[in-house]
Amino acid sequence: MSKADTTDIINMNRRNFIQKISMIVPMTVIGVSTIGFLPRSEDLMVIVQVVDTPNKNNHIYPKHLLEREAKRWTNELIAEGRAFLGSKPPVDGTLNLCNILGQITKMEVSNNALVISIKKLEIIPHSTMMWKCLERGELQVRMGGIGSFTKRIDGKLIINDDYELTSIFVTSDPA
Repeated sequence: MSKADTTDIINMNRRNFIQKISMIVPMTVIGVSTIGFLPRSEDLMVIVQVVDTPNKNNHIYPKHLLEREAKRWTNELIAEGRAFLGSKPPVDGTLNLCNILGQITKMEVSNNALVISIKKLEIIPHSTMMWKCLERGELQVRMGGIGSFTKRIDGKLIINDDYELTSIFVTSDPA
């Protein structure tokens, strides 16, 4: 895709943008996460969060909560083609279209982990480098959301049922 094509995409309205990026053919890659490799597929498959297990921030996401959010994202965002992987966390809950690395095509809890499938998009200047870093395990995928938590006596934080998953993005510092 040329630089002119990228500029055209950035200047499009949302509907035309989604139509344009849905025509890009994904490449076959091996999914890498902080857990390990997943099988080859059309999309990059990545483990975002292990259920009922403390992450590096000492947050514990209960399985029922991640299943609920996966179902909500599937029915609302993925079904409408509006679920995207950002190259950085969104500002004030809004993902800038200039920061889109991929389109999330599937989200589910499988083998006690929240797993997503991402259609690789190379529409922003630094996307090729970031995809290579993801494939090599140098970058990871992280989720963001809003909600409360309950602090356990051991210092671990249990995410409460009011949690809402708002974004999924690439980071060099996984939770």
